[in-house]
Amino acid sequence: MYAIDVQNVTKYFGKGKKRFRALDNVSLKVKQGEIYGLLGPNGAGKTTLVYILSNLLLPDSGKAEILGIDAIKETDELRGKVNVCFGNNSFFSSFSPERILKYYSYLYDIPRFKSQKKIDELIKILKITPFRKREFSTLSKGMKQKVAIAKSLINDPEVLLLDEPTIGLDVDIATEVRELFKKLSEENGMTILLTSHYMGEVETLCKKMTLLNKGKVIKEGNINDIKKKINIPDNISLVLNNYDNLKFLKNISGVKGYEITEGRLEIFTPSSVRLIENLLKELKKNKKEVLDLEIKNTTLEETFIKLVGGKNA
Repeated sequence: MYAIDVQNVTKYFGKGKKRFRALDNVSLKVKQGEIYGLLGPNGAGKTTLVYILSNLLLPDSGKAEILGIDAIKETDELRGKVNVCFGNNSFFSSFSPERILKYYSYLYDIPRFKSQKKIDELIKILKITPFRKREFSTLSKGMKQKVAIAKSLINDPEVLLLDEPTIGLDVDIATEVRELFKKLSEENGMTILLTSHYMGEVETLCKKMTLLNKGKVIKEGNINDIKKKINIPDNISLVLNNYDNLKFLKNISGVKGYEITEGRLEIFTPSSVRLIENLLKELKKNKKEVLDLEIKNTTLEETFIKLVGGKNA
């Protein structure tokens, strides 16, 4: 059984000539305890799918199950097992973070003696303590987002749906939040579906992903396998003592091309790991002293851009 099992889900918006498919026969499977990435440019359908899984929208066709339970028809059975965090959340503006968390603990039927302990724990972990009594409307964008993250964890969900969860957070806080999600997955067995515009975030947290574009699945599977299939070369960047007579580089197995840019030699290769030893040997043989070396492996962002034809995320 998969923790999340989406089967051929289609969703339309609009009417008449303005009718369009936000999701077009989308399927994906997420194993229990896995952090799974859902990527795509604006309008790809990521948030629409999260809305369907959290029962805020109904699909026009298809099926979605969470923990083997129909996420569309059997929502009462899932209420205590799932939670969701959206970017740019809004709550009752006059409520304090503590009161917001108490309100949601009540909605999840968490006993009072347990809820206060959980609230205190989340406020401490997410460093909300100095603001726990402040009105939500007076908080910074980043602090509001931390309250939203705390809300999504109030019921210790088995499945957590995250839609741009670190938006608005400072870099150091975002890093801490990612570490928290990683810990929840590894130590608590929590299943997490993550949508994000931050390529590095997905690459850090996820081993598998589905890439959506215009409502359709473009690629899915292991992130490293997808990167290899797209065949974007690695880049070995070097500073040499001189750049004369570099034609010998063409004869080195694994070198797919090279260029000199801003005083650096850029070498393109399918695998920097396989090439580096032989490359350094040939450079030495040809009396080229390496003053600096940097290996730039293919990033998920480069893969993403190539797959969606250069559109921005």
